[in-house]
Order: sequence, then C-alpha cells, then structure tokens
Amino acid sequence: MSPDGSTVAFVAFPPGLPSKVMVRPLGDETSREVPGTDWATSMFWSPDGRTLGFFAGGQLKRVELSGGAPVKVCNVPITIGLSGSWGLQGDILFPTVQGDRISRVPAAGGVPVDVKVEPGEGGRVLWPRHLPDGRRFMYTQLTPDSQGRIMLAEPDGRSTPLVTAASQAQWIDSDWLVFVREGTLVAQRVDLAARQPVGEPVSIIGPVAYSAAAGWSNVSASPNGTTAVQWHMDESRVAWFDGNGKETAQIGNPSTYSTVRLAPDGAHMSFTSDESERLQVYVAPFPPTGAKTQV
Repeated sequence: MSPDGSTVAFVAFPPGLPSKVMVRPLGDETSREVPGTDWATSMFWSPDGRTLGFFAGGQLKRVELSGGAPVKVCNVPITIGLSGSWGLQGDILFPTVQGDRISRVPAAGGVPVDVKVEPGEGGRVLWPRHLPDGRRFMYTQLTPDSQGRIMLAEPDGRSTPLVTAASQAQWIDSDWLVFVREGTLVAQRVDLAARQPVGEPVSIIGPVAYSAAAGWSNVSASPNGTTAVQWHMDESRVAWFDGNGKETAQIGNPSTYSTVRLAPDGAHMSFTSDESERLQVYVAPFPPTGAKTQV
C-alpha cells in the first residue's frame, strides 16, 4: 500500500512470463505494469510514494513511477522472499531470508552495512519497518519454535520488545501497530515513548494469509490506516509421477506445500508444509499409499 493509501503495488506472475511489479490506484479498475521490473520478488514504496524499491536478479533496485529505467542500489543474494523498508532519512533496510542479519544501504546506492539488532537465543530477525521519524524501526524476532516478538530498534542499537507476535508489523498513525495473530489481523495501541503496549489488541479482520514459520503475512497498511489484505494462501499439491510423466498418486489434500525432495533410493519423498501455522516436515513412501507422515 502506498504511503498515502491511494495505490496498491503487487508482484504478478503471468503464466510463462517473468514476474513483474504492477500498480493499481484504488479509484481505478485496471492495473498497469511498472516497466523494468521483470523477475521482481517483492517491492516497497519510498516515503513520498513516487518511487518503488524492488529485488530482482540478485540486485536491489529503485524505479521512478513517472518513468525511466530502474537504477541499481546494491547487490543482494539471489533468493526469494526479501523485504525492504525505505525511511525518511533516505536509507533502505532489508533482511536476509535466513534472518541472520538486517542490512542498511542508502537509497541513492552504496554498500550495505549490518545493523545492530537483538536476534534472541537461536532466533532470526526479519521484516524491518521504519517508523515515521525515520530513525527508529521495528522488526520481527522469531525463535526456532515459531514464537516471536515485535521489537523496537533504537538508533543506538538498543532493542525493546513491544508485543508478542510471530508476524511482521506495520505502523498506523499515530500510535497503532497492526500485525497478524493466529490468522487474524489485529491492531495494538503502543506508547513509543514508554516502549510498551497500551490496552488489549483489537481484532480487525480474518482470516488472512499468514505463516508463523516465516513471520510472513499478506497484509499492507499505509500510515493513514488504509489496509490491503490477501485473503487466502496459494495452494499446491504433492504427487508421484512415473517415468512417462503419468501421475500415479496424490499425497494428502491440497495445502501450502514446498521444498519437495526425492530420497536417493527413490522410495520416499519429503516436503514441508505450514498448514498447521508451523513449518513441518513430512515424508511419503513409494509405492504410493496417498498417506504422509509428519517427521
């Protein structure tokens, strides 16, 4: 969602074509492609809403919506799922997919540097989001058991937990956090000066697409409160095929499967699913029985 709440940007995946960034004003029924954004994996807005930052082809780039070719900001690892946040001070924050660090780079271009944050014991740090002052930011701290906290990072490197949530969080003026808890979008009033929540969270809408394993939720809120939500997770299915490409069995029901791997002896396959809101590993045997066993 754009900073003024007037336009939504999203990554589209046309069949047989590269992914690309699209924008659609809320007052219009049509979307338009942003030129030069082929193979984009995610995007984010500049504070003035005139530019989009996006990741594609191992680079972080920016592109003016008024026209012109994209400009390289820096190199990044070629991975999927990167996220970014562009602050009022002219810097961009982005994490690694593994969640081992958060980096900062000038939006004008440069070499990324690591930002001091608190990962927690065995945890990951993901989903940095600038606050309106451009100096502080929030991030999500996730533990190996998919528990999480929304953290407030100060310019001096201190981090303070704000709320318990295994989800990215976004800021709505003047003092609200919005995030997903157990599949429901909620809002929590926060006193930033005191670094603590005020009152109880308020339920907004649900269910929304959400993964506690990655802290991901398909929700975007502008500072004025305009919010975009994708209602469902993309579903996939796991199946066995013979050497001629004929499907011989489907494993379980359609769900949110990923990372399918065939065992060296060809007798089993493994795959992951977060259908229970926690990433789990499953194994299915061959000859196929249609069953799957949680590991």
